[in-house]
Amino acid sequence: MVNAYLLFDGRCEEAFALYAKVLGGKILAMLPYEGSPAAAEVPPGWGKKVLHAHLSLGGSELMASDCPPGRYERPQGFSVNISVETPAEAERVFRALSEGGSITMPLEETFWAAKFAMFVDRFGIPWMINCPRPAWGPGRGSERGKPMRVMVIVKATKNSEAGVLPDRKLLEEMGRFNEELVKAGVMVAGEGLHPSRKGKRVRFAGGRRLVTDGPFAETKELVAGFWIWKVKSMDEAVEWVRRCPDPMPGEEAELEIRTIFEAEDFGAEFTPELRAQEERLRAEIERREGRSAGEGGRP
Repeated sequence: MVNAYLLFDGRCEEAFALYAKVLGGKILAMLPYEGSPAAAEVPPGWGKKVLHAHLSLGGSELMASDCPPGRYERPQGFSVNISVETPAEAERVFRALSEGGSITMPLEETFWAAKFAMFVDRFGIPWMINCPRPAWGPGRGSERGKPMRVMVIVKATKNSEAGVLPDRKLLEEMGRFNEELVKAGVMVAGEGLHPSRKGKRVRFAGGRRLVTDGPFAETKELVAGFWIWKVKSMDEAVEWVRRCPDPMPGEEAELEIRTIFEAEDFGAEFTPELRAQEERLRAEIERREGRSAGEGGRP
């Protein structure tokens, strides 16, 4: 595995905070000079600067440090490349990382890429963004060659089952994330669920329907909320999940991505009559939702 090690002029911590936010990574280390054997090598006032930083980006890593005064040289002769799935994602990353920097090549279509750009960010790091055309990039789209729907399931935790509500900070973070999803044309729906103590289960057994009141055991198998997304591939869904705010701060959280069946998945058993019936039902649902919205949400 080959990873980049970047050098900064004293702004490493600020840069990595931005990279983690924009690229959906996790900072694994942010070690200062202070308290290390290298503390004697930096001038007074540099103790809080970064001796070593480590940012995990799923399948890749970025590492960096602040270079002591007199030793820093502006990076040149290379670029850190970011490969993205969609033009919308390329636009988002480009806007966020290039702000305050200098643009070498604006984000635009090329003969090899749906979107490509080169720029130097405000910390002096050179970047490239590449959104390949289907003919150039690996076959990572849905098998049908068109958008696919997925359900992103938020697994329940001890706190969610206890009815602990998210604080204002998390609500604001989730609001911004949902806004990004909507602007990118990804989000179809999304809801949070009350604890299982407010629910019921109906078990089908030998022709009987057995109703059980909540709460239910095995918290980790319960659902606290969900999204429905429309994406081009499972990889794109994973990239969005990686950027999601931690849904359960202070606890171990888990999001599960499941592909939603489409009509063609059922093959010949899904007859033209059944397909027409489903289309009629979907049209009726959309009509009722539109009428409900126009009446201020009244049923």
